[in-house]
Amino acid sequence: MPMKLPNGYGSVTKLSGNRRNPYMARVTLGRDDYGQLVRKTLGYYHTRKEALAALADYNRDPYDLSADKITFAEIYAMWAERHSQTVSPNTTKQYARLYAACAPIADKPMADLKLIHLQALVDNAGLTPATTKQLKSMLNQIYQLAINREIVTVNYAERIELDKKPETKKPHIPFTHDEISALWARVDVSTVQYALILIYTGMRAGELINMRTADVHIDDGYMIGGSKTAAGKNRIIPIHHKIAPLIANFYDPNNDYLITPRITMFKLHYYFERDISGHRTHDCRHTFASLMDEAGANRSALKRIMGHAGGDVTDSVYIHKTVSDLKRAVELISV
Repeated sequence: MPMKLPNGYGSVTKLSGNRRNPYMARVTLGRDDYGQLVRKTLGYYHTRKEALAALADYNRDPYDLSADKITFAEIYAMWAERHSQTVSPNTTKQYARLYAACAPIADKPMADLKLIHLQALVDNAGLTPATTKQLKSMLNQIYQLAINREIVTVNYAERIELDKKPETKKPHIPFTHDEISALWARVDVSTVQYALILIYTGMRAGELINMRTADVHIDDGYMIGGSKTAAGKNRIIPIHHKIAPLIANFYDPNNDYLITPRITMFKLHYYFERDISGHRTHDCRHTFASLMDEAGANRSALKRIMGHAGGDVTDSVYIHKTVSDLKRAVELISV
């Protein structure tokens, strides 16, 4: 039986029928001239837990329930407070950066905002296509909250059109020998360590982020991982002797993943822009291919390491032989 809420706190009622959001949260504002209770609905929610959370938000910091006065900034604050409890601190910071792009509409009442305002906001924000997509996603969630609170009735964020023009792809630029040497001179920086591991293994950035500790065999000098294609998955990735100390430094058998605490691809790209000027994460993979080619490495070995040929590696004898072959190929890199 649900716990009884304190007097004056508000109520949560489950409505009859087959509804998407059957739980109604209401608060009591007082009594009218005839002594009748004056109630206001906060919104409708999918679960009782969500409805109780809305009541808690209101009682912790009562806000003006007049829909025509509530601003975008106020709704964002409500959304951000609850959303921050379910995501990482880094994601919370990213949403704060996205909110900064919403300055032109922050002080406007939600009820006055139309699609034309949101579309202009997105079009003029000056963000990358990927970040613009994140902004639209955030706006969509904020509007869902506003609809639940009966502040607006239409989710205009769903109708925002993103630029359909393909993003001009920048060419991948391999690191020069001098640039690699400069990275080794800054090896105490974590972003540089990620870059060096990528350069000497040929892994994709996402493959490094998702490398499980159980698949890292430090003593035997290899890892098993990969993604994207059938040939790329579960492939042998030799550990070059120069990055072995870096791998060992990250390695902790108590962690599920090699790179802990976990980072997102977005964050890794951000780190590269901040710490490694002029290069992106995928440049590292191209650098590995170039270094192997310069060293005269066997083309078949290069394809296997990069996941362009081969397949699953499950037989222990096969693994032992292949690791030896591929490690000899990788060790040809002398930079």
